[in-house]
Amino acid sequence: PLGSEGQLPALPQLRLALLGERLLVGTWGGGLFLGSRAEAAFRLIDADEGGLQYHDVTAAYHDEVGGNLWVGTFGGGLQGYDPGSGQFLDAPSGDALFTTAGIMSIAVTADGTLFAGDTAGLWELRAPDRVRLHDKQPGRAGNLGYVVTLLPRGNELWVGTGGSGLFRMDAGSGRFDTPGAGAGEAGGYPGDFVSALLASGHDMLWVGTRSNGLSICTLTPWSCPQRLGTVGPGITLAHDNVTFLFRDSRSRIWIGTDGGGVHQAVLDDHGLVSGLRRWQERDGLISASTLGMVEDDDGSLWILTRRGLSRMDPAGNRFVNYTERNGLPVASFNARAATRDSKRLYFGALGGLVEVAAGLPFPEQPPSPLGITHLRSAGIGGRDSATGRPAGQARFDYGEAVSLQYAVLDYAETPHDYEYRSAGSAEWVPLESRRDLTLFGLAPGQHEFEIRGRDRLGQWSEAARVVIEVVPPFWMTHWFRALVLVLLGALLLSAHVIRTRRLQERFDELQKLQALREAALRETERRRQELDEAYQGLVHLTRRLESVKEEERQHIARELHDELGQNLTAAKIDLQVLRQQLTKPDFRDRLGQALANLDGMISQVRGLSLRLRPPLLEEAGLVAALEHLLADLAERSGLAIEFEPAADIADEHGSASSVVFRVAQEAVNNALRHARARRITVSLAQRDGGLNLVVRDDGIGFDSEAARRSAATGEHLGLLGMAERVRAAGGTLEVDTAPGRGCRVRAWVPQ
Repeated sequence: PLGSEGQLPALPQLRLALLGERLLVGTWGGGLFLGSRAEAAFRLIDADEGGLQYHDVTAAYHDEVGGNLWVGTFGGGLQGYDPGSGQFLDAPSGDALFTTAGIMSIAVTADGTLFAGDTAGLWELRAPDRVRLHDKQPGRAGNLGYVVTLLPRGNELWVGTGGSGLFRMDAGSGRFDTPGAGAGEAGGYPGDFVSALLASGHDMLWVGTRSNGLSICTLTPWSCPQRLGTVGPGITLAHDNVTFLFRDSRSRIWIGTDGGGVHQAVLDDHGLVSGLRRWQERDGLISASTLGMVEDDDGSLWILTRRGLSRMDPAGNRFVNYTERNGLPVASFNARAATRDSKRLYFGALGGLVEVAAGLPFPEQPPSPLGITHLRSAGIGGRDSATGRPAGQARFDYGEAVSLQYAVLDYAETPHDYEYRSAGSAEWVPLESRRDLTLFGLAPGQHEFEIRGRDRLGQWSEAARVVIEVVPPFWMTHWFRALVLVLLGALLLSAHVIRTRRLQERFDELQKLQALREAALRETERRRQELDEAYQGLVHLTRRLESVKEEERQHIARELHDELGQNLTAAKIDLQVLRQQLTKPDFRDRLGQALANLDGMISQVRGLSLRLRPPLLEEAGLVAALEHLLADLAERSGLAIEFEPAADIADEHGSASSVVFRVAQEAVNNALRHARARRITVSLAQRDGGLNLVVRDDGIGFDSEAARRSAATGEHLGLLGMAERVRAAGGTLEVDTAPGRGCRVRAWVPQ
């Protein structure tokens, strides 16, 4: 009657309107009411009728062998259900603990044994008087805990618990084992909270968990070669909380998650997942928090969610959603509480057991339309778009922010979800429940956007197209830009002409400079050639001077030794004879002093002769001459001078020996005079077709660069003389020294 709960108020009804399956009723003083003309397809069996012990149905299971339908409630234990009479049967056991248990899962093994998992453990029912509770963890201390899911496989029963992990039970003996325990996640342990189980082909077990995603494990031997979660390389799930696993009549495997929607697995030849196809709210699902699945006769899939039921067509292209607004008695369902028999589908919910006939045609559920309610420039005092244009089209000046408002027209009081995208883009941008959109910085030209909304039944409306034309300012118009381009072209052309003229003038100047440069280069080349010729002449002259100098030294030494030395020796002999004939002592003393002076003169003449041209250099060769020279210098200076000649040095008598001898003489004398050395080493060897002389000392050293600069101004003539002598002979001279680290002189003279 009018005025009762769920009916119109007892007021005059002034206006009726039909909107598809919906009925609008306008009343006198009571406002506008929305009703539905759709025939209710769902039936709710609650605790007030049918004998249900408790209103929260947490498990439903159809025994295909025995034909029984079992229903578990959270607080009312396990009951059978007779679909024909619509009545619930008494509990299969009168155990007080069993009749008040919170049943989470139900299964029947191949031998007909009934199992029910609750918050205390696993119930085993072989007969009304044979009830057993398995509540201890096998082989471990502690209770078995929540039995969340059960999977019968022959005479085996796989038990998934909430906190103790996965167990395998032999239904005949009642023995438990724990596959993969202690191996860690990588070794095949899926996790402690098992929420779903499924046996697939290839002798594999799929194990869903609440927080570790999905593990795919082989039974013999036990291992888990693949794990899918929200992180990690390769294939990932949209959420780690797996709520159900389901295989349909076409052997497709479905994975439900609490927050990530539903996934269809694509398998490879080994039974592992090679890809995933995903459905979420933006694809038409009523909610991404999916809880269970059951297949209808036409292959469509019923999906339990936290906001109602979704029915997906076999191809996965369309959804029909059911909530309390279109005939669904309740909207809050429980995980995995879905099953069916040959005629009906059953869903466990908070409120009772929802029943719907199997094989209902897949209905059409057109989405509610979306309307553009507002299109104007944003900000205080914003103006409306230019008039005279079709709906959904607007024209604004450049720089204006554009404000859109829109709404899903389904007369629902709850907020809707909205999305938008640019025309041609594949990705939708979520707007959540916002009913306005502001666009900033639109470039001049035409812009197209699409907006869609999700109505109270989860259906996305057809996209509403909005066309916005942004009028550019004059300085962004084509004619203005063309004019600017023309002026810029003229300016560039003028600049090009001026620059070309200047470049030509500069080129002429450069041509003149090039001619002068080439003339200067020719003059420089001529003078360089003259300088080279002069230098070569100087080199030849230096060689000739050295040769003449050596010849003159040899001549003077020979004259001193042969003439002056012989004469002095003869004079000494005469004086010695005269001394023997004198009898007066004073004359003999004076004559003895004269003889001593004459001996000194003879020694000086011989030393001068040796220094000018040692006869050993001509007679015995370079090695013997250097040995004699260095021994003489060592004796006179009191310093250790070591000579290290190579064994393969030939008795050289040419100009190379003379040059090497003079360089060694100068280098050792310099070390004795300036280096304050404690040790001098002279080495001689043959190398690369020439004589290689090295003179080393451990003295104070000197700045070689400063010495070269001083030599250019007339100082340090010893170094300059050695260098010129070696260069004139076609060799090289190297001086390696620095203050505080001695000196090394190396001369190489070709033979």
